[in-house]
Amino acid sequence: MASADMQEPPWCLPPRELESWYQENIQKGTTLFDDTCSKAVNEVVKTIQKICSTDKVVFDVSKIVKGGSLGKGTMVKDFSDIDLVAFICPPQLKPVKEVGLHNYQQQLKTILTDLKRELEIEIGERSRSFRTTNFSVQFSIRVDREWLDVDLLPTAKNVPDDKKGKLDLFQTMLAESWWDRKFYSVSFVKSQLEFIQDQDGCVKELIRLVKYWAHKKLPGNLHHSYPLELITIFRWQRGGKQKRFSLALGLKSVLLMLTSLRGIRTYWKGRYSKAFANQVIDKLYTTRPVMLDPINPTSNVFEIYHDDDNLEVINVEAWKTLRSDLLKGVVLRRRQRWCR
Repeated sequence: MASADMQEPPWCLPPRELESWYQENIQKGTTLFDDTCSKAVNEVVKTIQKICSTDKVVFDVSKIVKGGSLGKGTMVKDFSDIDLVAFICPPQLKPVKEVGLHNYQQQLKTILTDLKRELEIEIGERSRSFRTTNFSVQFSIRVDREWLDVDLLPTAKNVPDDKKGKLDLFQTMLAESWWDRKFYSVSFVKSQLEFIQDQDGCVKELIRLVKYWAHKKLPGNLHHSYPLELITIFRWQRGGKQKRFSLALGLKSVLLMLTSLRGIRTYWKGRYSKAFANQVIDKLYTTRPVMLDPINPTSNVFEIYHDDDNLEVINVEAWKTLRSDLLKGVVLRRRQRWCR
């Protein structure tokens, strides 16, 4: 007998009804919210640009990249947040390689303090919960009757454009501590964003469904979008990159991978060499699960799953859903390749 929390839609539905449920309950609301959210975020971006064009601060921005679920095209109404990556013009924030980590952190701290102060003044009436971290200004903005969390992440252009320059940067990062590597990581957001943006629409639909599942079934510390997005893309690619597939089949494949995280040690073929991937894993990540970031291979996107009993929590909830009316009868056949 299904547990009580599996007797609600869509988990209690037959697989053939999942697509129509998805369109009515996830896609429709998300499309409307996406438009409203985009307008609100655009206002924040304009405000940041306005602040940086005055003498209220001593730095300027070369561009602001809209990341998070909104920028990637994987937003789910009520379950999304926004990353705004602001590339600060030198000399107020120079690349880590030029000034060293200590000076970079001091420059960044000043910028974060100034941005928080000015944003509270400019958008205080329609925002709340301002605070700074070592890397960001965090706050919430009102979108209709709801609050949307925003992370504003200032950064220098730390990532070179050429392949050799990137490889040199990766080698430099390999020698840094886990904490210090984080100061480089924000600069990869634009490429990470593009990696998700470039995926087929069918994959983004599956990503939204997986994120909906995570927000309904997992605790808040396991709602991070990027690992879930990459797991979904990884399974889709292993499934033959099919343009058409049932959402129930795709969801079952992703959840099966979540039940076997403990044994995973993988990377993205074609993004960097196997030799370099093995070098990173052997040096930094000897404990599974490991999935190297396709954009920043010095980062293990499964690091969050190492904390506390996160793997067990995910395993239990994934198996509950796999035994639900929605998925228990869905069969992954070898010829479909989703089961590999």
